[in-house]
Amino acid sequence: MQPQTAFSSQESSLLSVLFLLIPWCTMFACCLDLFIPAIPAIASDLHMTVERVQSLQSVFMLCLGFGMLVIGPLSDMLGHYRVIHYAMFSLITGHLIGFYSIDYHLIIFARVLEAFGSASILLIAYACARNFYSVPFQTQQLISYLNGSVGLCWIILPGFTSIFLSYFSWRYIFILLTITTCFSLIYTQYYFKSRSKSLSDELFNWDTLKAFLHNPNTYFYGLGCCVTQATCFTFTVQAPIILLHQLKISYFQFSLDFSIIALSFSLSNFYFSALTKYLSTKEIVLTSSLIIMFGGCLMSICYLMLGLTHLGFLIPMMMIILGSGLMCSSALWGAIQPFKTNMGSIMAILGSARFLFSSLIALLSSFFGFSVTSISWIAILLGLSLMLSDILQKKQIIHQYA
Repeated sequence: MQPQTAFSSQESSLLSVLFLLIPWCTMFACCLDLFIPAIPAIASDLHMTVERVQSLQSVFMLCLGFGMLVIGPLSDMLGHYRVIHYAMFSLITGHLIGFYSIDYHLIIFARVLEAFGSASILLIAYACARNFYSVPFQTQQLISYLNGSVGLCWIILPGFTSIFLSYFSWRYIFILLTITTCFSLIYTQYYFKSRSKSLSDELFNWDTLKAFLHNPNTYFYGLGCCVTQATCFTFTVQAPIILLHQLKISYFQFSLDFSIIALSFSLSNFYFSALTKYLSTKEIVLTSSLIIMFGGCLMSICYLMLGLTHLGFLIPMMMIILGSGLMCSSALWGAIQPFKTNMGSIMAILGSARFLFSSLIALLSSFFGFSVTSISWIAILLGLSLMLSDILQKKQIIHQYA
């Protein structure tokens, strides 16, 4: 069965579609980034250590990955429109439980519900974005806007939360998320009610998934998706400890640093579609991996020569995240470009791999300690893994022809 797309460039403006899809693809970022400055307050209020509260972020990412793996095929079977509504109600329930949480177990349950809801709307957002335009450049542009909007969450939300916590309890963050989800649900209803076509109701097609899994580019670009998510999440997990507890900078300076680094992620995502006029998708991914490796090497050198310094952490971290941002859109486009059907399932595989891999890397980095050494070595090894993957792929192609 051919997929029914919800959109067409004739009936929907880019602005209206971005207004629809951006809340879907940024909800997971909101659930993560709004809580970064609130971690010490939550720990104090619930009588837990900062490290234990920090682990909630990794639990959220793990559930996000598992949720995608389960929900992706279901969205292709049940229809994306129906799953979107289930996801919104899961999010609202999780937000409200989070507001009333009185212990660690209850807040974990809230985060699990939020993760499954976020996973659903995130993968459907990109599945829809893939089939919006027939012209590849326009699809690349739309994907870069969606990825860039996630970077904007990094810029805006931690600073906003720092100010917000000066006036309100951390619990009201859940109320803000509830209001945002309700508005998104209302607009979703309005958007599709005013259009004759609904979200895809295509049947699950195993042949499409087999073609995706057997495609030689899937694993290279899939690894690129994992690398970009892992570097970003490692920064998100480690930065509060390094900047606030080890360097002892102010909350204002922390918000400023976070915004500067996140801006490099957004700008590199926005630049991706323009760069495709000069470089192939694979060349962009490999260039990005070099930037990540160089940033990791620079951070390690700065630490060995100067010790732990503010600029010695900030500048290399900007370089690492800039490379990750450029890789974010290019690797995703490289992985999904050959396919147009069963995008819910395909995005589920890519998304679950991204978030499970990044949560494991972040947990591993925490195990070795919250330090710039941990971040720098992870950046070097992740960048190097893509280089090795490209070499192995070329050897495999040569072997097949031989």
